[in-house]
Amino acid sequence: MLKEVNGSASINKSANINANINRRGEASAQRKASALREAGFYQGVPLGKKRITGRIAIPSGIRCARASAIARYFGIRSVGIITTKSISAQPKQGYREPLYYRYADNAYMNAVGLENPGARAFREELSQITIPEDKFLLVSLFGGDEASFLEAAEALADMADGFELNLSCPHAKGYGLQVGNDADLVARITGRIVRAFAGIPIFAKLSASIPDVAAIAELAVGQGAAGITITNTIGPGIAYLGGSPVLSNGVGGLSGEAIRPLGLKATADIRMRIGEGPLIIGMGGIFLAQHMEDYYRAGADFFGVGSALTNLSTEESADYLNGLQDDVQDDVQDDVVGGLPGGRRRATMPKAVDNMSYTACLVEGNTALTPSLHKIRLAPSPGGAGAGAGTCACDTAGRFFFLMLPGKGEKPFAMFSQEERSFVVKDVGFFTHELTQLSPGDTVYLRGPYGKGMPLYRDANINFVAGGTGISPVYEMARAYAKHNKLRFFFGVGTAGDLFDRHRFDALGETHVATEDGSLGRRGFVSELLRGFAFGDSPVFINAGPRAMIEACRAIEAEAASQDIWAAIEYQTSCGVGICGKCACEGGQLSCVDGPFFKL
Repeated sequence: MLKEVNGSASINKSANINANINRRGEASAQRKASALREAGFYQGVPLGKKRITGRIAIPSGIRCARASAIARYFGIRSVGIITTKSISAQPKQGYREPLYYRYADNAYMNAVGLENPGARAFREELSQITIPEDKFLLVSLFGGDEASFLEAAEALADMADGFELNLSCPHAKGYGLQVGNDADLVARITGRIVRAFAGIPIFAKLSASIPDVAAIAELAVGQGAAGITITNTIGPGIAYLGGSPVLSNGVGGLSGEAIRPLGLKATADIRMRIGEGPLIIGMGGIFLAQHMEDYYRAGADFFGVGSALTNLSTEESADYLNGLQDDVQDDVQDDVVGGLPGGRRRATMPKAVDNMSYTACLVEGNTALTPSLHKIRLAPSPGGAGAGAGTCACDTAGRFFFLMLPGKGEKPFAMFSQEERSFVVKDVGFFTHELTQLSPGDTVYLRGPYGKGMPLYRDANINFVAGGTGISPVYEMARAYAKHNKLRFFFGVGTAGDLFDRHRFDALGETHVATEDGSLGRRGFVSELLRGFAFGDSPVFINAGPRAMIEACRAIEAEAASQDIWAAIEYQTSCGVGICGKCACEGGQLSCVDGPFFKL
């Protein structure tokens, strides 16, 4: 008898599941794809107090960590919503690198750690930019309780077109998903923010991994939320390299292709539960125009594109995002691989990411140039070819790599000499200290190269100006330019011992040196070497080093009537592929994918 009852219950449960699936299908069928083809779908879209242009959303934590980068994305016609990095009431320090890992094609894992400067500091930063009338700034907030969300919102209310409540980050203890899994807490936080900021649309950002995410979404909407963002990264997950977790935090959230089916199902479930009124920003694995169509059919009104921007420059990301929207509107036919039902094909494809794999390299030598300055040489890989194999048979001039020690971290470094596969490392912190302690035969992991490199010059008068470890990238650039240009070097260091391998530079051009203690060359700073120097006609300046040095030198270089002044400023670079946004410069470009050298 018991068996029959259980069997009957099982049949009923199965029937309910099938009925739900059918209802989702019916709901999706009502959203005709033809609407996506209409220009009006992307123009004058009402949201809060605005009518915005563009249906693509930049998700929280993607590129727009700084206000300067946000301002650049306002200029992309297909982008209607730009979401800030998640901000807390008080500053929060994030995790050490590595924090972004590619574990399969178009599949990633990340753990940045909700790093942010705090609500008041970020408000000051946002006050420096202008938000266009047809773009929507969605300020992402996080906290552990009602009070902390409210405090952050109060500081940023006059800067925000809307608030997104991060109730879904999968790897931060006490925040995100731990809050989002608590239905009562979600309801209280959402209701409190909605009541406190009437007229400002509130979105609850949830995870597709929440067991009954549609019910949680219904609670948030019931408390007055204007909409739902679905999904955050999903996890936590873990991946290993060299016997240790790749990410410094150990675990991270999954994004990209792997989570798209989960994002689509959660979107469909939520839409069926909350009805057609509230808005849904759907995201998770959108790489093609077809994926936007899929999310629309599932119930999304806006489409968040994140992982697909990996390794794209700022200019490339604008072309890519506009291309996705154009493909949906125009129903493009093309010969690109990836046919769609009915013989249709899409023109816009994600950029191949071929520089994120780690290669194990043996240390060939570690030479102490000074007590704190070391040159680390990597052994060539037997039978290997290319940078990833440790031979570095690629264009390294003006570019950089990441050196990584499992369980200890990673940092970016310019390769000093391609021929000897060497990097110059200064012991200034935990990770660089670990690098300087390596012995021949030890293993270090390499990924890269990154950056755009340098422009072509011929028959030019090129002046390299560098200070400290900023000298490291100069040699390979100088070798690339030496055959067809006249070269000079202006170096500033603390003491004579800090100038490494001077003979290499002397062989390529004239070298001028300034030391702070006067032990070599002129006493003082490198900028003093430039003052009054006869540079000749149309000189080119390439600067590398600390910001203060570059600013001092630039003022003098401008007096030489130069139209070509380049600089690589030491911005914080964490992912190398334009995702985390930490390396945004004052103009909004990202140093890792738009630089590292910029024309000033």
